[in-house]
Amino acid sequence: ENQNHFFENCDGLLKLESLLYYDELRGASLRIIAILAIGQNTSHSRRIIEDLIKLMQPLGETLLDLLHVRLRIDILRALCFIMQVNESTKRIFREALGFNWAISLLQDLGLFLSVNSNFTETNVELYDHLEFLLKGVLNTLSIALKG
Repeated sequence: ENQNHFFENCDGLLKLESLLYYDELRGASLRIIAILAIGQNTSHSRRIIEDLIKLMQPLGETLLDLLHVRLRIDILRALCFIMQVNESTKRIFREALGFNWAISLLQDLGLFLSVNSNFTETNVELYDHLEFLLKGVLNTLSIALKG
């Protein structure tokens, strides 16, 4: 009951999503979002999965922005947890074009890495995070395909 009130009447999800851009608040916010997503309310799960995919959508110039790379890594981890706990969210992920987003990201990463294969001290952190992002995408796709 309280969960529905928070979700529907207080714009709770929008408020939580706005906190995701702060590294120190992202983990706790994603844990709350995940708890809401694994509940029995399918419409909440659908909305959450769709919103998380939309948050990761803009690639282009944000592909190499470290804040957005870390945001995507953390969202992918949350999606993996959600899909492992609630099997029905795998279908929602597929219907919400999660695969399309993931393939698009893999293509953009491949293009970037093929052109920028030289590691320098200034971009080592970015490359490390891009590696975690790549692993996160592959893990998410693997989980979404099972079952």
